[in-house]
Amino acid sequence: MMGKKFRPYDEIGSFPNLRIYLTPEAQIWYNSEEDLAIRETFVRKIHQLSEDIRQVGYSRIGKAKAISSAGTTLFYLRLTDAQRVLYHFRYEGDSIKRKVIIYILSVSNKTNFQKKLLYSAQQKVHASAWDDFNWDSSVGSELNLEECNENELKDLEKQARTQFNKLPESDKKRNFSRERFIRECERSTIYEFRIPRLEEDGFDFANELPEILKLQQEQDEMLMENKSQFLLEGVAGTGKTTILFYRLVSRLRTIFDDGTFSSDKCVFVTHNSRLRDQVRKLLSYFFAKGELEKAKKCIRTVDEEMMRVIKGSRREFLRENKLTRDRFKSILRSRKVDLDLFWEEYRGVLRGYNLHGETRILSREKYIEEIGRRRGQIKIEERNEFYEIALKIEAKLATEPSLDPSKGGWDDLDLCKEAHIQIQQNPSLVSLDFLYIDEVQDLTTAELEIFLCLLNPDGLMDLCVAGDLSQSVQPSAFTWQSLRDLIYQVHNIQVDSEYRLDQNFRSTPYLVDAANASLELISEFRNEQVMNLQRPFGGTETRGEPIRLFRESESELINWMKQNKLPNEWCVVLVRDELTKRHLENVLDEGSKEFVETIAKFKGLEERNILLWDPTSGSDRILDLLYHPKRGNEAKARPWNLTTAVIELKYLFVALTRARYLLGIFLPNTTMKEGSINSLGQHFYSSEFVEKEYYNESDIQGVGDFAEADFDEAQQMARGYEFADARQYKMAAATFRNANRIDLYHHYLGLHNAEHGEYYDAIMAWSNTLDGQSTEHDMRDETKKLIAKHASSALEDEMNQEGSNEIEIAIKVHAADLLGEKATSHLNAKLEERRKNYFDAAEFYLKAGLVQDFKRCMSKVQGQDKRARLLCLNGQYKEAEKLFRLHLRSKNPPLAIGIALEPERFKEVVFTGALLEIYDRFEPGDISWAKEVSRATGDKVLIGHINQWEIEKVLSVEKPDQNIARQQFRIYLEREQYSDCREVLQYIPNETEKMRKRLQIEWKSGGFGGVMEYLDENLSSDILGNIDSFIENIPELERLLKDKPGEIIRYVTRSKIIKMFNDSKSTSVAAQRLIVMSLLVEYMDILKNKDGDRFQQFRIKVTDLVRRQNQPIIRGCATLLLAHAVDEHHPINVKVEPHIIMIAMIEMHHFGLKKTDLDTLSWFVAIYSLHNHFKSNPKIDELNTSFNIIHSKIYSEPLRRRLLMYSLSLVNGKYNTTSFHRLPRIVSAAYEEDIPYFSSVVQEYEKIRMPKSRDLDFFPRGIKTSRKLVNIVNKELKWFAHIFRNNEIFSTLWDSVFVDGQERGDLSNFMDALPDDMYESDDGAVRPENQDDNDELLQEDRDSVPEDNPAEISTIEDVHTTKNGVVDDQILEASSSSTTPVLDLNQLISTAASEYDIPDDETSDGTESIFYSSLEEEIEGQDNSDGSLTIERLRTLIDKQAPVSVKDQADQLNRLFNQVFTMQWSNAFKFACMLVFNEKKELIDGDATYIVLSDIDLKLFSKFAANFDIRKDVLGSQKSYSQRIFNVT
Repeated sequence: MMGKKFRPYDEIGSFPNLRIYLTPEAQIWYNSEEDLAIRETFVRKIHQLSEDIRQVGYSRIGKAKAISSAGTTLFYLRLTDAQRVLYHFRYEGDSIKRKVIIYILSVSNKTNFQKKLLYSAQQKVHASAWDDFNWDSSVGSELNLEECNENELKDLEKQARTQFNKLPESDKKRNFSRERFIRECERSTIYEFRIPRLEEDGFDFANELPEILKLQQEQDEMLMENKSQFLLEGVAGTGKTTILFYRLVSRLRTIFDDGTFSSDKCVFVTHNSRLRDQVRKLLSYFFAKGELEKAKKCIRTVDEEMMRVIKGSRREFLRENKLTRDRFKSILRSRKVDLDLFWEEYRGVLRGYNLHGETRILSREKYIEEIGRRRGQIKIEERNEFYEIALKIEAKLATEPSLDPSKGGWDDLDLCKEAHIQIQQNPSLVSLDFLYIDEVQDLTTAELEIFLCLLNPDGLMDLCVAGDLSQSVQPSAFTWQSLRDLIYQVHNIQVDSEYRLDQNFRSTPYLVDAANASLELISEFRNEQVMNLQRPFGGTETRGEPIRLFRESESELINWMKQNKLPNEWCVVLVRDELTKRHLENVLDEGSKEFVETIAKFKGLEERNILLWDPTSGSDRILDLLYHPKRGNEAKARPWNLTTAVIELKYLFVALTRARYLLGIFLPNTTMKEGSINSLGQHFYSSEFVEKEYYNESDIQGVGDFAEADFDEAQQMARGYEFADARQYKMAAATFRNANRIDLYHHYLGLHNAEHGEYYDAIMAWSNTLDGQSTEHDMRDETKKLIAKHASSALEDEMNQEGSNEIEIAIKVHAADLLGEKATSHLNAKLEERRKNYFDAAEFYLKAGLVQDFKRCMSKVQGQDKRARLLCLNGQYKEAEKLFRLHLRSKNPPLAIGIALEPERFKEVVFTGALLEIYDRFEPGDISWAKEVSRATGDKVLIGHINQWEIEKVLSVEKPDQNIARQQFRIYLEREQYSDCREVLQYIPNETEKMRKRLQIEWKSGGFGGVMEYLDENLSSDILGNIDSFIENIPELERLLKDKPGEIIRYVTRSKIIKMFNDSKSTSVAAQRLIVMSLLVEYMDILKNKDGDRFQQFRIKVTDLVRRQNQPIIRGCATLLLAHAVDEHHPINVKVEPHIIMIAMIEMHHFGLKKTDLDTLSWFVAIYSLHNHFKSNPKIDELNTSFNIIHSKIYSEPLRRRLLMYSLSLVNGKYNTTSFHRLPRIVSAAYEEDIPYFSSVVQEYEKIRMPKSRDLDFFPRGIKTSRKLVNIVNKELKWFAHIFRNNEIFSTLWDSVFVDGQERGDLSNFMDALPDDMYESDDGAVRPENQDDNDELLQEDRDSVPEDNPAEISTIEDVHTTKNGVVDDQILEASSSSTTPVLDLNQLISTAASEYDIPDDETSDGTESIFYSSLEEEIEGQDNSDGSLTIERLRTLIDKQAPVSVKDQADQLNRLFNQVFTMQWSNAFKFACMLVFNEKKELIDGDATYIVLSDIDLKLFSKFAANFDIRKDVLGSQKSYSQRIFNVT
């Protein structure tokens, strides 16, 4: 850590222990001297005489003479023949530690700056006494200092004293004594002069001498204090910046000498960039060049230091995105509040105290009740109102493209928050050993905390802070106590009270005394000790002029001001409030009214002479009330009156301290506020308060003393710039007008208008500046930048069309190439709206943050998709989604369905540009919306596609939740994929007990039908996983199955759940009967739908069932159904394989009928096995299975032998043939050894003729009509046969295969027998039961919203509704069909891509490819230096890039014309481009005419060509087309 060395400031610089002081006159002379050689001569001679005095005790250059009237010696040195510098010097201290003090008093020839001296308040206050000094009252001859010695110089001094002592006493009193001479030297020299390091190259004598106040003894003592924490308060002119600077220099000198300097360890910060530059210049007087450059790096503005801290941040803080005072005022634009005051409240309190807050501004409670009460500058009763305004400001910021916090906009607090993050993430930033802050009252609490956090707690912790609170007319957001609290909070250090500077160097003693009287009265009203009084600098000889009080009627006072041309640039009038200001501006003459200002807005400024108008008129004349002879005591008894009075006294204090020399107060004896408090009068200024020597009642004629003598233009110009530096732009403008600089008048008038939110007037004023001829180049550039800066605000001003056009023209002509995004967008929006390109206009308005204009243009845009894009750009994503869905549904339903199902497939095709913002709002698998779109089309195929897609989507879920599992179960059930059904049941919760109880309830209330309906909706893996469990949980089901199967089957036909048991292996009678019923219902459904594919599958399924070994009921019933299904007269004519017929016949004869005709059966088996007609059918093994079972259990030995013999006869005894080997093995195996013998026997008899195929009749023997069926089936199947006999539906179904005579059974009889409610028709789509009730309303809403009217968008509810994955029953029924293919999304994408047009907003208008920065160089190259080819080349370029549409051509030409103004081209080339566009004034397309250049464009062209500088540039280019500029009107 560094040592705590401290170098006193007077030991630092070119000469230690040397002080050189200047009078204001010498300071003014140096800064007024335009000859830099004379400035350098002055500096070098002062340097030489300083060295002489230090070395030999006196100067060896110049001359000395004795002044008899003062009894002392005076020295001077010549700079030129006409100029000499008068000075004096003396010693201070003993011979060991002697300090030399030199006083630079005057410059003898004042003609070149006499007017400045006359105006200088400092000269009047501090150096005017030398005007009475008799510089020529010398005795004896002068001494040439180059030739004399020290003794001769002492003799000259004695002569002067001797001559003075001989004077009469009256002359002594009238003249200067030696004591008075030394006292005046001390009093009149208020500035310190530091000799620069001339041995170093690079000192710039063009720099003015800075106003470094010389330090008094108490200030010297402050500098000797080596405290680590040093707080200093002082008003302007007390030397606080000087002390802070000298402490900085001392520290820098120390660490430079130690070799420990680092710019990261020492920093001097201020918000004022001018102060930063001033401090940097001052450093050149103390440090050599190498050290100087390092030291300058330590001097930074607050923003610069913050930017250093956040250097590693990823966030950008662009200067154009910063919320400044001016931009804040342009946003608020209110006359109802004090914008400057509110800015300080917003920045310093609402934001400045919110470093650690999560919201952008303080909470209402914290602001109003806590921090705002202690720190705010707003009265309590106004705080709520201001908070509401602050909320509106926050909302407004979000609409400003460059200031929107979410898009890079920032202010001081944002910078602080980022700095705080960087400090936490990078501890190495906490590195400062020295922190110096000037004008600390300008920093927010957040900024102060950040800077304190940068101080290294393990370092020197050297903190020096200076500030000025005296001019605060409200409680300031900053206080010294709050700073001490913050230091303790951050570093746990208790800091002593601040030092105070109270000596006023700038005002006369009378003015200081009057100001102190106000402070004393404030302390009295607060009932506290008087503190912080100021002391006038110097002696009592010159106290200045007392304050003059003028009591007359208002009209008389105004007349006297008019007679004396007051106020003017040399004497301003200050008033209490804006109302009074506006009143005086209305009654005063032009040239005077510009110099009226309020006290609050003149705060921080000083003038030599000031007039105050009725300064006690504020707060309903509370000061006059308190001093009312009758009502005053009563008023003082009310505490709130005293609180208000304190505020008014602070205003008065500020007003009194604005003047440096002469102050007058107008006290009109009538008030300007109607009907209020006339009776109060001017009691405050009639009280004892003014019975002091510093107040003086004055005759009205005395007003003339405030009117200065005439000044030349040079002085007026200097005065104008002084007003401009003080931001008093209206005063600056009027001053420049008086100096005949009309260009500067317009320039600063524009600044004034802009500051007051009158942007139209500001732009027009600046346009007038640029249209003039005498404006300097730098001023022109600055004015153009101002137009660009305020263009957006001017364009937003409400005005008539003519005014709007004027603003647009002025901006484009003078600043189009400098505009920011907001203003450029606004101009482009106006252009596109004029051309009825409403989409482009709306988009540009949105970029400009103009929401209402955006909405107006959007309402005129054709096309819901385009309006949806605009809504996306505006962040209205919900509304955009609704509108875009409507567009897709009405314009491209297939595309809408594709997006509803799989939006990711369409992302790059459809969701381009702004629409990408709503892509995530289209969730995959949005079946509900897809159905809604498809229903609107009425396309059954499309509806089928969606249904099938939904089913496949549901089945694709591998580990479903119970909701999806239920859907999968039903789908698999419809598809008769019963194993999959059981697989899915594992994902459905098992609630057996609950289900049992519920089933009992349903049975009691609705019987079996109620139970089945309940099970359809409530699945259970325990109950549905096993048919026996199912039956067990349904009371009396077994009895019903036996006794009343018709009742059961009525419900089975409606139940989907029952199908699940079709492949059950249960052997219980009830279970088998229930399965058979399900089988019968399935058969009925196939017949009803004439479904050949399902019929074929059904026959295969039944064939399998007839082989069930342990389920005789199922086997028997299946044989009957199979026999029915293979009948050649079956209504569904599908080819039946012969072996199936044989199996059906065999199984039916064995398991279905009471009696079996074995002979007939054997004959059929033999024929099937041996006949050539069946050789192509290889299904012998399947036949063997059924046949062998019959013969193993029923056929006797003789019957088998008889069949064998019969078979051998059919093949004529040839038993080694392939056909014979197809004979069932059970027939031949038992007689294998005897077959040859049987063969020989058979061959002896006549061969049995094999029947022809057409003679074969394979109708199963024994099947009867439904009425007879019950009589021929065996016992186990009678209940089944009763179903066909007793139920009309199934009776018709069974009899459909029988023929009556030659007619075949008719399936239509069966269809007619079906009841209406048995099945729903498949004709057309069926509305799902769980469809949203909202759909009808939505349809009406959509129909009511015309394609081109988005105004109703906000009334439309969500177009789609998520259905939580519930699949419609209709879709489930379709799931078993394979006729509907899955939706082909690839084909849909291809179709969508070809049919979907990207709107125009996604395409470029082509202007970028035509106009670019190097185009001028290319067109006017070496072969076209005279410009003769320019026009033709431009024509060719523009025509080549022309769009196809004539309207688009006209639009493009207009855009290009306006783009010309934004290009960085010469004015001549811009003019050439405009000539080309002017040729194409309109384009014809059939009967349609399209204007290229509108009236405003033609006026713009004319304004461009008429501008003096532009015309000068064009003519000066000497192009072949230059002279054509004279033809533009």
